[in-house]
Amino acid sequence: MICNEPKCKKPAVDNKIGKCAFHSVSFWGKVLHFLRHVFEWGLVCALLYGIYVLSIFILNVPPYKIGENGPMNGIIFHYEGSKVKGWHFLEAFPNDLRETFTPNLSHSDFNQIFEVYENSGTNKGINRLSSGVSQNEDVLNILSSPSVLAYIGKLDISRTSPYLCINLNKGDWYQPRAFELALMRKNLYLNTIGDFSNLKYISVSYKENGDVIVFDFRTGKEESPTNETLQNNSSLDFRVRPIRYFYIPKGR
Repeated sequence: MICNEPKCKKPAVDNKIGKCAFHSVSFWGKVLHFLRHVFEWGLVCALLYGIYVLSIFILNVPPYKIGENGPMNGIIFHYEGSKVKGWHFLEAFPNDLRETFTPNLSHSDFNQIFEVYENSGTNKGINRLSSGVSQNEDVLNILSSPSVLAYIGKLDISRTSPYLCINLNKGDWYQPRAFELALMRKNLYLNTIGDFSNLKYISVSYKENGDVIVFDFRTGKEESPTNETLQNNSSLDFRVRPIRYFYIPKGR
């Protein structure tokens, strides 16, 4: 026997009533039936949303955390990216270099660096991280040029900070730029990680007038000492902390 409700072709559950299972239920029974389905679908949606949130969390957990040892036994102090996009890290050398310096330049010599790194876009986004070694090498080339030597005077390139940094270990360490020193101070020094001193750290960044930027970790301020002060650093007022950039491809 078929349910006698209009347009319903389901079999009747009771020949005397002549209605199917759905139409034989009272109004409140139908309401409860509807609410049960809503609850079941709600559980399914909540479960799917939970899986979605968990997947985002898993994909955005970096393989290295700030303050942990990096692959070259340094200290991780910055990361960008995700498992989907690939992770970009900055790793600080475990200790300072001493008795090193980066000389100031004349304004015209500085323009060689300024044009390359300020106008080409390599100081923006991820490129600003990966261009550290090449910027150190270019600074060394500029420091070796006749015009710079004429301005600075006799200069032993092997004593300069960029040279010592990029010749450490496998050669992928480099002298940090000003924004990288600021990141180290914020993420390591202020959290008493990395055995940093309260002294001033020399960057490989320059102001537009050619003065090298020195970063005071105690105050968080930038300074520009004279070349005489930089080259005669007998009191060890300045330190250099090499860093390295490395990249972990997406999905790994």
